[in-house]
This record gives sequence, structure tokens and C-alpha cells, in this order.
Amino acid sequence: MFYQCYNMTWTLEFRQIGRAYLALAIPAFIFHVLFWMHVATHRALRQISMLWVYNYLFTDILLLVQFFVEYTIRTMSHCISHSSFYAFCNVEAYTNAYMTVLEAYMLVCLNITRYYLIVKNCNISTQYPYILILFNICLYLVGISVLLLQVELFQIVKLHPHHNTGNCHFNYLDIKTQYGNLIIVLLIPIILNCYFMILTTIHVRRSQQAVRSQRSKHLQLLIQFFVVYIFWLVLWAPNVVVSHIVSINDSNSYTRFGSLTSALCDPLIFMFIDRRFLKVWKKTSYRIIHCGRPLRQIYPTTIIQILLLTHIRIILIETMAKRAVVHKILARVPDATVTGDTGRRTSFEVTVNNKVIYSKLELGRFPDFDMIAEQVENATEGRNVEVVTKADKKASCSIL
Repeated sequence: MFYQCYNMTWTLEFRQIGRAYLALAIPAFIFHVLFWMHVATHRALRQISMLWVYNYLFTDILLLVQFFVEYTIRTMSHCISHSSFYAFCNVEAYTNAYMTVLEAYMLVCLNITRYYLIVKNCNISTQYPYILILFNICLYLVGISVLLLQVELFQIVKLHPHHNTGNCHFNYLDIKTQYGNLIIVLLIPIILNCYFMILTTIHVRRSQQAVRSQRSKHLQLLIQFFVVYIFWLVLWAPNVVVSHIVSINDSNSYTRFGSLTSALCDPLIFMFIDRRFLKVWKKTSYRIIHCGRPLRQIYPTTIIQILLLTHIRIILIETMAKRAVVHKILARVPDATVTGDTGRRTSFEVTVNNKVIYSKLELGRFPDFDMIAEQVENATEGRNVEVVTKADKKASCSIL
């Protein structure tokens, strides 16, 4: 039985380029793994408001995984069957085109959600979380559907291996399909992003009366997206243009450096521009440097600290109350001696000539200074003792 064998090994020249790809892909993969480890281990980073950011970075790591698989197969000298060749060739071509569509429109969705947050003061992630998730799922389904319809149903795009490098790509049968796909994948997302970025920038510049912290946060989000999108346009867009227009030469072999560099820079941009990631990154670095010892830092005021400050204020007030009562008693009875505390939940005694003439138990409320001084004076002079005793009993006081 005849068995057709396919050799997918790169040429010697392209193997050198592949090693350069690998030199970019390995550190990019390490940074992505570190990024996702921080997301998995810190609850503060697992927020639905970061959905589009995480989806965008997830496409990066999928592209890196696809490259590692491609590099492994393309550097092996074994030949494979027709079915295996066709399956891998489809994965290679579809992954690049599919991830390009996803990243372009995920950045659009991220820009729109931040536009509504900053300009309309509408946090879609908290007010309409299910709509956000639904749009996310629809984006994945629509992206793959567009490719399948063109390739499988209408057959206006065909799978074709590159002449020199052997890399599989989509070959457009006519120029209308070629430029139509380029407009959908690149031009429309650029127009939408520029439109919403301009509106958001105008709003931030005009909102001079806004709260400083809120305006600073909005400005930070705007700068973050601006940096990410500039990197995407400079590094990724050339690969998109070349893969759609120049498909018969090996120019896309060099523009692929840009897409891998973009995958390398994306997690770093979010880790060092977004304060949430930067704070977690600094904390992790500190623990690594100090061998896992706990991080010492000044924490913000807590409920316990507020209660402690309140207790200190009460003690100060009690001290002032004690002094006020003592001064009033001594002003009316110069020979009296006051012992004990006169603050809350405490008792005190008044003695004249070593004889206790007044004893009071305060039940958690501040004393009436004038009434106590008058009671002590009456008790000293022996006037209306019975009347004072009845009044004192109501306030848990006794005249001795």
C-alpha cells in the first residue's frame, strides 16, 4: 500500500530565524506564567472588570504555546502522514488568523468598557456582568465562524504552505477578499479605538472639577490603554498587513518578530502600569528577596484603631470630669478629702476629719458635678440628709 510522507522540517536558513523566535518566546512565556500565577494567588486581581485584559493576554499565551508546538514539529527530521500534516497545517494557519481577529476586537471591547466607565460613569462589569460575559463568548464564536465560512463554505480562502519556509497560511483567491479581510481585521478596529480614545481623552481633559483621585485613576487607565495599543500597532499590525497582502514571499517571517515581541511586552505593560499588579509584584519581589519573611508596612486605620482612639478620648474626658468634681467639692467643703476616681463606672468617697460622709457609685454615666457638690455639702452640714438619700438611691448613690 502506497504511503505518502510529508517532511515539515524548516530549511537551514529558517532554522536560524526560528532560534531567534525561540529567544523571544521563552522569556515571554515566563512572564506570562508569572502574571497568571499572581492572578491565581491574589483575589484582588480576580475581577470581572479585568475580563478583556485577561482574554487579551490569554490569546498571547495561546500563540506562544502554538509556536512551541510548531517549533518542535518543524525542527524534527521525521516525516508525518498526510492526515497529520493537514491537521497541523490547519492549526498553524487558523491560530495566527484567529488570534489576530480576537486581539483586535478585544482591544476594542476593552476601550469601549473604559469609555463607559470614564465618560458615562457606567461600570459595565458590575452593572451588566452577564452581558459582558455574553459578548465575550460571542466574540470567540463569531471570530472562528468568519474564518470557517470563508475557508470551508465559500472557499474564497484556501490553505496553502509557504514556498520557502513551509509555514502554512491562508491564500486569498482574489484581491477583494484580501483587502476585505484586512479592513475587518485591522482598519475597523483602528477606527473604533481611535474614536473612543479621542472621546475619552477629551472628557478627561475637560473634567478639571472632578475629584483628584478619580481623575488620576481615569488618566491612568487611558495611558495604560494608549501604551498597549501603540505597542500592538507597531509590533503586531505589520505582521497582519504582510500576512494578508504579501503572501507569496517570506516577509512575514521577519514581521513575526513583532508579534512575539508584543507577546513579551504585554504582561510587563500591565504589571508595571496598573497599580494593582505593581503592588502585588513589589510584594512578591520583597518576599523573594527577604526569603519569605513577612512584609512590614504601615497599614491604614482600621476599626480596632478607631475604637482604641475613642477609648483614649473617653479616658481623657473622665480625667477632666474627676478634676471638675474635686474642685467643686473642695470649693464648698474646704476640709474634705476626696479619694478614688470620679469618672465612669468607678466609685469615690469624701471624708471630713477622717469620717466618711459621702460615698457614690457611678453606673456608666458622667456625674452631675453641681449635684454631687451640693450633696456633699448637705451631708457635711447634716441638712436634708434623708431627702438627699432618696434622691441618691435613684441614682445608685448613698449617704453615709
